[in-house]
Amino acid sequence: MAKLSPQTTELLRPLEQRPDLNLYERYYFGYQYGLGKEYIIPYLNKNGVELHGKNICEIGCGEGGVLAALAQEGCAEVVGIDIRDTALESSRKAFEALGLKTELPFIILRQTRFRRNGKSISIL
Repeated sequence: MAKLSPQTTELLRPLEQRPDLNLYERYYFGYQYGLGKEYIIPYLNKNGVELHGKNICEIGCGEGGVLAALAQEGCAEVVGIDIRDTALESSRKAFEALGLKTELPFIILRQTRFRRNGKSISIL
């Protein structure tokens, strides 16, 4: 994992107290959270994107770390979509550990092929 700042590492400390989150889940959530907190949010802010009060949907959210960082940044609602139900269950546990709303919708995407204008479209 990329080296996280001491502040971000401290924010993730509650995950260590959750025996229902395994090492893999904590690692990937932490990695994604660090990317959100230290790279994605500063980039968006630098480019004039106001996040406070916004509703955000992340397609391919994995363990939900970026969404957690966005929720802490003041987004009104965050929604995560992923094809792995185990990743979304990890998201719920990690959100709970960080004191974030756990009733946030995480959506499991089961259908990966659609048709539009007679053409097949695949979701990757």
